[in-house]
Order: sequence, then C-alpha cells, then structure tokens
Amino acid sequence: MRSTLLTALVVGLWSGCAAVAQTVNVPVGGGSAGIDDLELVQLGGIEAKLDRVADADAGKPALKVTFKKADEPRRLVALEGRPAKSAAGAKALIARYRLALKTGEARLAVVTWDATGNAWYKTGSEPAKTGAFTDGRIAAGSPRPAAFNKEPALEFNWDDIERIWVGLVIDGAAEGTFELSAARLTDEPYRAAEPLVLTIADTKLWNVGQDPAVTSEMTVANEGPTNEACTKLAFTFPGGRHMFLVPSMALPQSDLEGYSALEITYKAELPPGIQGLLLMLTESGGQFMVEPMPAPSEKWITATIPFADFKLGAWSKDDNGTLDLDRVQGICVGTHGASTGGGPGLIMVSDVRFVP
Repeated sequence: MRSTLLTALVVGLWSGCAAVAQTVNVPVGGGSAGIDDLELVQLGGIEAKLDRVADADAGKPALKVTFKKADEPRRLVALEGRPAKSAAGAKALIARYRLALKTGEARLAVVTWDATGNAWYKTGSEPAKTGAFTDGRIAAGSPRPAAFNKEPALEFNWDDIERIWVGLVIDGAAEGTFELSAARLTDEPYRAAEPLVLTIADTKLWNVGQDPAVTSEMTVANEGPTNEACTKLAFTFPGGRHMFLVPSMALPQSDLEGYSALEITYKAELPPGIQGLLLMLTESGGQFMVEPMPAPSEKWITATIPFADFKLGAWSKDDNGTLDLDRVQGICVGTHGASTGGGPGLIMVSDVRFVP
C-alpha cells in the first residue's frame, strides 16, 4: 500500500510538472499548419482573390492571396480562421509567409474577434519582408481594442475569442501576392529580430515646443559621425529661470513590445547649468523621461538606454504611472533647466533606434 501511494504521488507530481511545462501551440485554423480552412475576408478598398497552392513552401501547401490596391489610405487584406480551442496564455502569432510586393508597404497584422463583434488587433513593428518564405512574428499578448468596439473598456480575454484574422495592413497604392503556409499562436514571448530605426533627418517630422523666451532653429546637415544626415538644433536660453526646449516626433507605429531599449547617437553643447538632454517617450497623456539625464558630449557618442530608465515626469500624469510599450506614441529629444548665465546651445542627433 505504501508503495502504491508513493507511486501515485510521483505520477501526480510528474503530471503537474508536465502541465506547467506545456506550451501554448494553437493553430489559427484547421490542420496542423493552421491554414486548411482559412477563408479570404472580403473588405472594401482592395481587390483580392484566394487560391490554394498544393506545393508552395518546400513541398508544403499554402494559401495565396493576389491583391491590388489603388488608393493611399491603409487597407487590410486578411484570412479568417476559427481556432479549435482557446489560446489562453498566447503571447505571439507566428506566421510563415512569402510576400511579393510591386509597390507600397505592408506589415503583418492579426485581428481577434469575440462573439459580440468586439475586436482587438496588433500590427508588426517592422515592414513585412519580401522574397522567400520566412517566419514572421507579431506580439499578440496584449492587443489593442478597435475604435468601433461597443464596449471600449472591455478587457481582452483569449477565452472569449472566436475568430482570428491573419494578414497584412498595406499603406499606399500596392499590388502583389501574399502566401501563407502556417499560422499559429504561441506562448513564446515576442522578441524583435532587428532594431527599429527611426527616420529623423527631416525637419517636417519634428514639432518644436519651447518657452517663449527661448530662440531655436532646427536644420538638417550632413554632419553625422560618418557625414550622414543628422538633425542640428541650435538654440539660446536666457539665464536665471527654468527654460524648456522639447522637439517631439510621432512614432511611425506605437507598439514597442519586443524591444528592450532606446539607442541614440548624439552630441550636445549646453548652456552653463543645464545638466543634460531631456530624452522622453510619450504616451497619450504621460511623458516618461530618462533619469539621470544623458550628459552632454562634444564628440559623437551612442547611448543605449533600457526602458526601465524612463520615469514619469513630475509634471506629467499617467493612468498607471508605468511606461506601457504598446502605448508609446512619440519621442522627444531636447533639454530643460535653469541656466546660470544663459547662452547658446547645440544638440545634434544622427541616429535613433529601438533595439531588441
């Protein structure tokens, strides 16, 4: 009896450990690859047709969507599946795809739907790759609610999801093909495969906010570390009282999940008494600044700043006081403080990127 009890305990413990170790691997649709019964979603603004190709991806079948889009606004081309079970615990969508694109730009996208018509979505942080079949990943653990949801405050729950769309969001006039040979949900955390590099050397992208007593001018010059284009912000602070100069730029997309830090290449000469750069990431209401402030440098330097170093500014308010990577909307690179005697300053930036 004692031996039987011991065996039962061992089996129970082993089963419990196996349950904990079990990973989420839920095909989006039918079949092991999750594509057997996916259907094309008929959406406005884009011409699309679906074909099923028996031997596309190294002998494996694929679905092939041929599409054409004549206008500039963003459109969606999508395939719909109905998972056989809940994807509770899923953190990413893995899609094996091949994209051929004559014009325009496309990003992978996933849209999840509950029974009442509420939707939550995520788009890829980088443009989808063209060429051969490749594995693309989208962070899907905390998707964003659609603007048309009847209950905007309703929290996302995998157990409520009945339908999933997998496809592309396309910007600009476009024509091409999108082939999908596998689509599944997994609890393997999403991690970006390469840095997300921002285009910054364009004064039209920046909105400069400043104290009325500050004078400034932003230009673009080929004066970066290797003579590449960079922003060049020349300014003058009066002395004796607090001043601010905050150039800001909206991000091309607002989901930084999968990245760990901000990397910036800059040099700066600041008026006496000004400690460093005011480097911020902004949400819809909150402004999160790097503490301590990045120090000025007469030579070009590259600073890698973990997201954990961004703290909510004392003047700012945020609903949870935490930098939410899926809600970041913009970046600011400027300075503030009280200069002891006033004077000129110069901030030059050649590269801003988010790194995995």
